[in-house]
Amino acid sequence: MTGTDDYLDRHDDALLALTERLIGIDSQIPPFGDERAIIAHLDGVLERDGFTERTIMEPVRGRPSLIARIPGVGGGPTLMFCAHVDTKLVGDAPGLLRTDPFTATIVDDRTPNCPTVSDRPQPVGSSSTCPWR
Repeated sequence: MTGTDDYLDRHDDALLALTERLIGIDSQIPPFGDERAIIAHLDGVLERDGFTERTIMEPVRGRPSLIARIPGVGGGPTLMFCAHVDTKLVGDAPGLLRTDPFTATIVDDRTPNCPTVSDRPQPVGSSSTCPWR
């Protein structure tokens, strides 16, 4: 077991609660939803967890970006995580889904309606993303 695995195991309840809350925020792409609410929530989570350097930019109305930084001590490599918060459109799908798309319903160790992590790893310098787990 790695240090990361140990951390995830010790914080499993908090991580599940955060995931449930994020799924509950309607962050469909505009004009069907509004990403500002999920960005505001994440900003609060980062503030609570000690991220003192945070900036919200909204170059396109309704499509904000949150940048958070933990200053290092210098001299070492830099690590960057980048991901998107918008979700797929619900549209006419609620009638086709087994559960509410804004409720994290776990069935057989899965959330059947919510692909909670849809990012793909990419090299830093492009549009880099990193899956949560």
